[in-house]
Amino acid sequence: AQERLFYALAGNICLNNCFNARALHAALADEDGTLAMPQPDYSRPASFGSLELRPRSAPEDIGQPLDYRPEAMLPVRSVRLDSLGLPRLDLLKLDIEGMEQPALQGAVELLGRCRPYLLVEHIKADVAALSGFLGRFGYRFWPVGINLLALPEGDPGLARIHPAQPAA
Repeated sequence: AQERLFYALAGNICLNNCFNARALHAALADEDGTLAMPQPDYSRPASFGSLELRPRSAPEDIGQPLDYRPEAMLPVRSVRLDSLGLPRLDLLKLDIEGMEQPALQGAVELLGRCRPYLLVEHIKADVAALSGFLGRFGYRFWPVGINLLALPEGDPGLARIHPAQPAA
């Protein structure tokens, strides 16, 4: 969603001849439209990959203060994964700083049709809500560090999942 990071991503795609990749300057969400996002100072050091589009009660410190007042925010395009018209999706990795649940809600058709494997960061998400959502779509899931690994029920890959036993 951050314009400067989009340029870096697009440049890396070109420099590395990734002909099967396409960059899209947008935020994944549950609705097509626009979202307001805070504007960091890109001339100062910060953890720009940790920027949260929506303020939280305990936001992560990215190394500089962010202003979430409406007049300080700039619009960014928001898109649903379902609106992208993807013919196929095998793996979806989400690490979008608390926007994982809205992104999945915008992918209901895609989840039902393609049944992709999911790796979803959960440190800034409501894990119970995320787990309940995935369960409604017939996904089984396991914690993998700061992520949830989710595979659709009935998938042959489930036979290869062997969760580690808790330490005694």
